[in-house]
Order: sequence, then structure tokens, then C-alpha cells
Amino acid sequence: MHVLDAFCGHLTEDVKTNVRKKRIEIVVIPGGMTSILQPLDVGINETFNDAIQDDYKWLQKDNLPKISSGKVRRASPITVANGVTTAWDKVSEKAIV
Repeated sequence: MHVLDAFCGHLTEDVKTNVRKKRIEIVVIPGGMTSILQPLDVGINETFNDAIQDDYKWLQKDNLPKISSGKVRRASPITVANGVTTAWDKVSEKAIV
């Protein structure tokens, strides 16, 4: 059994056909049920995602470092890892428990 949310990309005929070929049953979580059926989305993922977005608001600034082609310089892996760590630290242990 495979549980999916109601995102339209999950429910295309191609997806349904390929899943049936593998003898897997699809169960769709109805819209508006996230807080009841997916508590991690509300209690943990939402906090984490909000923290990631807050941390990367600097991407909206006009004075970002650029490479010679004029494109914005990519963040280094350590910068990204530090951002993820900072965001994860904002998820309370109580929420996880």
C-alpha cells in the first residue's frame, strides 16, 4: 500500500498504471486532513520549513555575490549544512516526542 496526498501529479493515469503494474494499492489522503493524518507535517516539518525560509531570506537581497557571468554565486555546501542545522535546532524536542 502506498499513501499519497491529493497532489494532482500523484494521481495521473501514468502514475496509477505504473503502480497497478507493481501490484501496489494507492490510498489518497483527502485535502484538509493534514493536521489529523500527518501530524509530522504540522508539528515538525512546518517549523523546520519556516526556519529554513527565514534563514535564507538573504537570497532576496540585491547585493548578493555574483560570478563572472553575472549569476548569483551558489551557496557553499557548508553554508547550506549550517542553515539546515540551525533550522533543525529550532524544532523542539517536545514536538518530536
